[in-house]
Amino acid sequence: MSSDTRRELLEQGRELFEEAPTQEVLAGGTPAHDAVTAVISHDVRPDQERAFVSWQEKILSAQRRFPGFMGSELFRPVKGIQDKWVTAFRFDTRQHLDTWLESTTRRKLLDEGRGTFVSYDVRKVGSAFGSWFRFEQGAEEGGPPNWKQAMSVVLALYPTVEILNLVLGPRLAALGLPGHLALFVSNVLSVSILT
Repeated sequence: MSSDTRRELLEQGRELFEEAPTQEVLAGGTPAHDAVTAVISHDVRPDQERAFVSWQEKILSAQRRFPGFMGSELFRPVKGIQDKWVTAFRFDTRQHLDTWLESTTRRKLLDEGRGTFVSYDVRKVGSAFGSWFRFEQGAEEGGPPNWKQAMSVVLALYPTVEILNLVLGPRLAALGLPGHLALFVSNVLSVSILT
C-alpha cells in the first residue's frame, strides 16, 4: 500500500480523480468460497425501460432485507451485441440465494413487474473458475465447449502471470528465491487473483 509503484500509479491517474484518492482497508466479511451469484437476463419491452429500472430498484430494496445478500448490479443492453438487460446479484450461500429465489416476496415482485418484460432467464453461478462456465447442474444448454473454456482461462491467466512476473519477478529474484519457488509463488498468486 505504501510502495513507490503504487504512489507512481496514483500520480499517473491523478487527473482521473475528482478529489484526492482515499483508501479503505477491510477485514472480515463473508468468505467468497461459498458465495453464489445469480444472473438473470430480461427481454424488456421497448416502451417499458423506465418502469423496468424502477421495478429493479424495488427488487434490490427487497433483496437487501434477505439474509446473506452481498450486492447486485444491473447491466443495460449493449447495442449490436447484447439485447437483454442483465442483473447479477450475490448471496453468501446457495441456501440464502434459494431462499430469496423461492420467496413469496420475489414472487409478488415478479407478478408486479411482468408488464415490463417479455421473458427472463435465471442462472446460478458458483464461485471460483467453475463460475466462469458451468451454470446450474442439469441446465439444458450446459457449459461452452472445452476449447472455449480453455481459451478463456488462458486469456485471463496470461496477462495476470505477465503482470505478476513484471512486478514480483525482480523482487523475488532480489530475495534470492530459487526459480522453482518463485514460479510456485507466482502460480499461487495468479490462481488466487483469478479465483
